[in-house]
Amino acid sequence: MSMPPASVPFDARPLTEPADRATVRAYVRQLRASGRAPARSVVGIVLAAVIGAVFLVMFGSVFAGIVGSFLALATSGGMPGGGLFAIAPIVMLVVVVGAVVAIIVRVVGAGSGERWWRLDRFAQANAMTWYPVVSDPPLPGMIFGLGHGRVATDVVRGERPRFVEFGNYSYKTGSGKNESTHRWGYVCPMTTHL
Repeated sequence: MSMPPASVPFDARPLTEPADRATVRAYVRQLRASGRAPARSVVGIVLAAVIGAVFLVMFGSVFAGIVGSFLALATSGGMPGGGLFAIAPIVMLVVVVGAVVAIIVRVVGAGSGERWWRLDRFAQANAMTWYPVVSDPPLPGMIFGLGHGRVATDVVRGERPRFVEFGNYSYKTGSGKNESTHRWGYVCPMTTHL
């Protein structure tokens, strides 16, 4: 009787250890420069800027009107405690701008970078390999041949003692207004390598 091959002990610490933002940013820059990760979408950045500008034009004028009304009432003496009410719109503006900046920093700053950093470290600690994106993965199973725009993300592959792959998978069906995106998580044990 033969002994089973020695295995690497499972180590989940990289998934929960604290992440240093500077280290994560440097890691993402290196990942994009090496071509392992997709480049930032210029279309997405432009679309976000256009939506932000439209939002600013639509609601900025309304807010300016409210601030102007408060200031006019405060300076004309039509409002008791006018000085206090003149400051209220400015405080509201500071709070709104602060909230928007915090949301943008959170979304842009953390995003997928920290997740990529954690998954890559987890894969390395457990003798596996991590891939940020695999287009049209050649996997067996019914869902892997359906639709268009097939892509697997956050793919972790192990080669030993048996080949296994797990990740997130999405594909699209239909077109135009009737297009739907289908998302799955998968684990694929295989007897042959891809």
